[in-house]
Amino acid sequence: MQTVNQIYLWLFCVLLFIIPFTEIIEAVPNLIIIVLALLFPFVIKKDLKSIIVNKELLWLLGFCLIIIIEALFYDRLEDIKFISKLFLLFTYLILSQPLVIKNNMNKVFYSFLFGVLCVLVSSITLIIKEHSNANDFDFSVGKKINSLLLGDRPYIGFCYTIAFFVGLYLSKYSKKKVEKRLMIAFSGILLIFLYYISARTSLLSILIVGFISIFFFVNKKVKLGALVITLLLGISIILFNKNFKERLTSGFKQQNFSLEKSIKLEPRYHIWGCVKFIMENNSVTYFGYGFLQTQEMLNSCYQNNYKFLNQSHKKWVVYKSYNTHNQYLNFYLSTGLLGFLYFVLICCLFSFKYKSNFFSLSLIISMLLFFTFENVLTRQMGVQLCAIVVIFSNGLNTLRNDCNKQVL
Repeated sequence: MQTVNQIYLWLFCVLLFIIPFTEIIEAVPNLIIIVLALLFPFVIKKDLKSIIVNKELLWLLGFCLIIIIEALFYDRLEDIKFISKLFLLFTYLILSQPLVIKNNMNKVFYSFLFGVLCVLVSSITLIIKEHSNANDFDFSVGKKINSLLLGDRPYIGFCYTIAFFVGLYLSKYSKKKVEKRLMIAFSGILLIFLYYISARTSLLSILIVGFISIFFFVNKKVKLGALVITLLLGISIILFNKNFKERLTSGFKQQNFSLEKSIKLEPRYHIWGCVKFIMENNSVTYFGYGFLQTQEMLNSCYQNNYKFLNQSHKKWVVYKSYNTHNQYLNFYLSTGLLGFLYFVLICCLFSFKYKSNFFSLSLIISMLLFFTFENVLTRQMGVQLCAIVVIFSNGLNTLRNDCNKQVL
């Protein structure tokens, strides 16, 4: 049985290592999940009760059931594809339980960090090659960016953000000085790279957590230092980050730049404008329109929206067929008031559970902010990263086992 436990642990570690590469090898994590599921009954025998009473799993299962019942009752079988993504999240959380219970989280942490490091080194190498081949390389927008980053910028950025906070945790609580220094250096490099690629949501998460960290520090000098560093980082992003400025126009070159133009060139201005239009022109629904119909309503709005700067801008948005780019709005339109409120309740419960653990709370805040700008749970990598956040938050909380306010 001990051999089975070790195989299970190392398979899960391989899974965590591979997740940062999901955009390239999407099928491999699913194959590992199948093998883990087959081994799971042999690994969890004695700890089955702890899974049955796990609150997070019960919360998520209840949410899945709401969406399934709505899909069946309103004949939305086309929504099964999205529902399967939620069950993938549920599966990850269940399969992680033996590792959390048996306190094997450190190996899991380092497996993920090593995967992130490999992606980071690969991306830096590809970017250097691209710069050497093209003097006018534009890093603001374009499909080439994703190929250099080995994934979509928001999701890769979120991956680095998770690694950043885990690295800080390990740098603080590791007993080995070399390990502490390596983790500090690693987190610093991740922050510099996030700054360079202008992963806006990730940088915003770090800034927000930077301000929140003030409430966890006891020493006044440390509080002041954290505040100053956070402010300097924020000012630097706004004033000196070239990629950040160029991304404000979404790649559409403008001779006379203005705040109004930058707002209208941001896709979410039109996406959320259409969401508002749909909400204002339809009565409040308790059970939503379904995920497919919601997307069709958005596409129709893009076709009839006259607020674009020009025709080419409109064609671009219509061609991209953007989703709501907000997980909360997506659930409100697709699952109705019932699903939306249940989802918000789950988010609040997670925040409340980890409110006294700074690093767990940092991960949860980053995830909730990511929900504000992306439909995270509609993509496999998004589901996997959310699973990692919940697993790591739980693992960090278990390791610390501290009900009092975290003292840094």
